[in-house]
Amino acid sequence: MREVLKNYLGILLLLLGISVGSIIGIAAPDIVDYIKPLGDIFLNLLFVSVVPLVFFAVSNSIASLEQQSKFGKIMVTMAFTFMFFILTAAIFTICAVYLFPVSGVSGSSEIVEEATSNDSWGNRIV
Repeated sequence: MREVLKNYLGILLLLLGISVGSIIGIAAPDIVDYIKPLGDIFLNLLFVSVVPLVFFAVSNSIASLEQQSKFGKIMVTMAFTFMFFILTAAIFTICAVYLFPVSGVSGSSEIVEEATSNDSWGNRIV
């Protein structure tokens, strides 16, 4: 049991944090404004770490190949996979913009400046 807990401690802590955050958001929504910047910073750090993680995982798998003949097959598969996901994201984005068109900001620039100057310190950091 201790071995299982040791292996899955990070996932369990993440699920616990999500649960506690959800409960706080439902029970005391006023507190959310104060802890939201921490969550935004955490998510931004996750997004920043994904690209290097994928790069080094692919680089490591290519470097540890026993047979160099598999290199071409891996590169073609990887290129098709990336292209598939890029095209899928582009299609979904076009459909979303078509279904939910974006409206422009109406009003003078003074109103826009006033609206952006009232941000909290957490929103300005993130």
